[in-house]
Amino acid sequence: MVKQDRSYYDFFRGLSRSLLTMGILFLILFLGRHIFIPLAFACLFALLLAAPCSYLERRRFSRGLTSTFAVVLIVSTGLALSYFISSRLIHLRADLSQLASQLHVIISPGAGNWLHAYAVSALPDSGTLLHGTVIFLSGTVTNLILIPVYTFLLLYYRGLILRFLIMHFGEMHEKRIRRLVDKARSVINGYVGGLLIEMLIVASLNIAGFFIIGMKYAILFGLIVAVLNLIPYIGIFISCALSLLITLPYGSSIMAVKMIIVLLSIHLADAYLIFPSVVGWKVKINALAALSGVLAGWIIWGIPGMFLALPSIAMLKTLFDEFEGLRDWGLLLGGL
Repeated sequence: MVKQDRSYYDFFRGLSRSLLTMGILFLILFLGRHIFIPLAFACLFALLLAAPCSYLERRRFSRGLTSTFAVVLIVSTGLALSYFISSRLIHLRADLSQLASQLHVIISPGAGNWLHAYAVSALPDSGTLLHGTVIFLSGTVTNLILIPVYTFLLLYYRGLILRFLIMHFGEMHEKRIRRLVDKARSVINGYVGGLLIEMLIVASLNIAGFFIIGMKYAILFGLIVAVLNLIPYIGIFISCALSLLITLPYGSSIMAVKMIIVLLSIHLADAYLIFPSVVGWKVKINALAALSGVLAGWIIWGIPGMFLALPSIAMLKTLFDEFEGLRDWGLLLGGL
């Protein structure tokens, strides 16, 4: 009886420690989100670009030059994509007034008046709106500056960071640390790199499907739906709602049905054919862990947290599987 009580005590003590650690970690991530969000994106980019930088360094290019080239590549790609989407949004902006008027026609007059009154009452005054806009823009610009800077520093000092880890955990664990770093790099290259390729394929299919059914702004919404597809389980519902919002005022209900059929068909093809073939199953993450991670990322870091959830879970599972005392957590995150 004493041994049984002792086992219960040890179980609840271990559980309370785990929950307390998770709570403190989430609190730190939430309070330090302005530091950790750009740093997390920079870590992803650094892991993706570490292999090409190492290849160029073996060809006698300096580390500073290869790191600079990698950052310039990221910034150029981001600017090109932003310019393309912005140019398409300009055309959409010209039709926003028409979209608003047609939405008012679709909605019943009573509901329309109620929505209008609710929107007017919900709008903040000009001072509050200006203050919120300044904070949002300053945070966005700060992240856009910090992500390339962090990426350059992580690439440039990656050897120093590796030596620090070896010195901190001891020379006896050097092989395990190097193996864990190589495995993390392999997971990111195979998982996140595969997700980018998957996004390009899904975007091409979306654009082709929207063009076939004659949907307006096919290219713009094909890209937006492909980006939202990176959010597991929730992205498809956001995509359907957003596409319906644009399709119904300009087209008929038949057009909306066609659009839903295109989205669901591509989503099923992606789930059962494209994702397993392109991304592969290097890291098996079950649906419960993925959905919980996405919701937790949204609560802690907002929209960036939703996009960073799956790569973070993949990295955590790689870490858990490496250490004997954490393999039960790896089992909880993994598939059957």
